[in-house]
Amino acid sequence: MFLGFLTTGNRDRMRPDGDLPAPVSRGAILRRGLAHACPNCGAHTLYPRALRWVAMNEACRKCGLRFERGEGFFLGAMVVSYSFTGLMLVPILVLVIAGMINVGPAVALMAAWCVLFPLAFYRTSKSLWMMAYYLALPSDLPANGGGVEPR
Repeated sequence: MFLGFLTTGNRDRMRPDGDLPAPVSRGAILRRGLAHACPNCGAHTLYPRALRWVAMNEACRKCGLRFERGEGFFLGAMVVSYSFTGLMLVPILVLVIAGMINVGPAVALMAAWCVLFPLAFYRTSKSLWMMAYYLALPSDLPANGGGVEPR
């Protein structure tokens, strides 16, 4: 993965004495979210290796963290996707208003963008949403003593 260098392995989670895992910092959560890695242990286990775009593992194969906290947890990911999709339509609208492109090609370009971008951004939006959740509530991670127990 092209962002693989951003993830942190087990070595950053061990205390100097090597006994217990160290708490996961907000920086580690941020890096792991950008790299589509488990926010708790840093393993690349959010998605199966197969080319199934919509499939997401229910839990981390390494630490057991359940990715979906409850029914509807990933509705926030849909908001993230819609927001990024909508923000990218603004430059096209500005070009239409400025008279630099005609309305017909602009509508075709915007329609294509609204269909293709969410498909390509699907995994990233879920990872960003989970990252945002654990950035706001890092104490919910099992490594930080949270109530979400690994299996």
